[in-house]
Amino acid sequence: MNNTDRLCLGCMNDNGGEKICPICGYDSTKPCDETTLTPGTWIKERYLVGRVFEKNGEGITYIGWDNLNNNVVYVKEYFPQGLAIRNKNKSVSIEEGKEYDFNNGIMQFIEISKKMADLDTLPCVMPVIETIELGGTAYSIIKAAAGITLREFLLRNGGNLKWEQAKPLFLPLIVTLDGMHKAGLVHGGISPETVIVGRDGKLHIFGVSIPEIRIAGSEFASQVFPGFAAIEQYKEEFVMGTHTDVYSLAATLFRTLIGNPPMAAPERLERDNMSIPAKFAESIPSYVLSALANALQILPENRTRTMEDFRAALTPKTSDAPVRTGGGENNIVSAVNANKKYTIIAAAATAIFLLLIAAILVFTVFKDDIFGKKEPDVTSSVSAPSVSSYGDVDPNVSDEPIERTYDVPDFTKNEKGELCKYGDVIENVDYNQIFKFSIKETRFSDKHPEGTIIEQSVAAGQKVKKETEIAFVVSAGTAEIKLPNLAGKTDVEAYIELLELGFQADNIEFVDKYDETKEPQRIIDTDIAAGTKVSRFAKIIVYINSYEETASDYDTFSSKNSSSN
Repeated sequence: MNNTDRLCLGCMNDNGGEKICPICGYDSTKPCDETTLTPGTWIKERYLVGRVFEKNGEGITYIGWDNLNNNVVYVKEYFPQGLAIRNKNKSVSIEEGKEYDFNNGIMQFIEISKKMADLDTLPCVMPVIETIELGGTAYSIIKAAAGITLREFLLRNGGNLKWEQAKPLFLPLIVTLDGMHKAGLVHGGISPETVIVGRDGKLHIFGVSIPEIRIAGSEFASQVFPGFAAIEQYKEEFVMGTHTDVYSLAATLFRTLIGNPPMAAPERLERDNMSIPAKFAESIPSYVLSALANALQILPENRTRTMEDFRAALTPKTSDAPVRTGGGENNIVSAVNANKKYTIIAAAATAIFLLLIAAILVFTVFKDDIFGKKEPDVTSSVSAPSVSSYGDVDPNVSDEPIERTYDVPDFTKNEKGELCKYGDVIENVDYNQIFKFSIKETRFSDKHPEGTIIEQSVAAGQKVKKETEIAFVVSAGTAEIKLPNLAGKTDVEAYIELLELGFQADNIEFVDKYDETKEPQRIIDTDIAAGTKVSRFAKIIVYINSYEETASDYDTFSSKNSSSN
């Protein structure tokens, strides 16, 4: 067993054994929750358990360390809320009368874990190393992917991505989910919170859980993600299936491209009004908008059924490709833009296309841009009611409706006095139905962590009309950042780590440097010493080893590397 005394139990980095980690801030002296495993617990004398990473109705996930392979893992423990009891020796017992639900859940937990272990070749899966039954419960050991959630990544990179940027990220994720479905697994919790943007530049999916926690009102404490959960996760009359994941992934892609999530499914069922701002509709290919429209159909029977079909819909057809006009000129126009109106007329006879048009009309930008705003039909065969049918008209009473006003919340801090994050505010479905938000300014602050709101343009408590715009001053974090030690990392890993810290993409430059004593194609050094505090706008030169090893000198490099350790 390797020495783990220097590891931080909060982030599993070597912090020299400090009680309060200078890297992540974890305080190892604070008492932990008695219902969880104690940080520092060993499982099978191989896996070191750290702090709690996540809790949901199925159980508890801890950050951990695989002492055999020397890498970070997630230790996922089956510990369903309301069904399990933590004993003093940290084993698990079952609440009286809950035996059936507990045992049914643990069998599913083990089965899912074993299936995921067989799917480790899928591109976006976090591999399951092993499944362990111990202490009255079960554990799934998952190899962790270093990175940040998609939600956090988007917030740090302008709020949204262009389709050209999102496409290479999402297509492998679709392939992965299709493979999971063919193995009989439905995720049920796909959202920007359960998708990781890894330092390898790829998306990784986590949070695969037993189906019961993905359904509101089940015997397990549910975990559904408003805006990303499909209607069948709220209503008993519908059944979850592959189409459920199609909806959630489409909603996640919608959030990635547009910057805001769709309205929560129960609200859409009552009043479906999901629109795309014109500036996005103009830049997103029409076939992508059509694919989203079909995949985000509120009723399951109208929705795209499989990931394979969704992927096909996101692939341009021949009719979507640019076409050449006549007249001997090389004018390139979009087939969709050039023939949009005529295509609608020609295809209106088929029932399938009528369903497609109904789906596309969900996005109101199509309705207005293609057809124009239609005036009321005064020649309708149904007669409008006469004034007398409504009673007498009082000429002294205004027929203008009374416009409702709304109290502006304090967006700088919540009821507990905690600072509010801009990302949480703009993703709040209730707020988005009332207010419009924008960033007036970003400002460096030592008191406000990055992403939190410093000021709001409309004072808290003021009454305003619906769709009033509120501009925020958002913290850009501290003006100076400590440059990390990038030695030994790949260029992709180094680039993403620097972006995560807040350095500007245009200021990061990679320069080749030859050193046959170091590992090929890995970072050797930076022009500014690691640990130095510099402006986030500073230019960083990263030196990457241009040396290329050959088969004849591989053993020499290995011996040099091992001797240096």
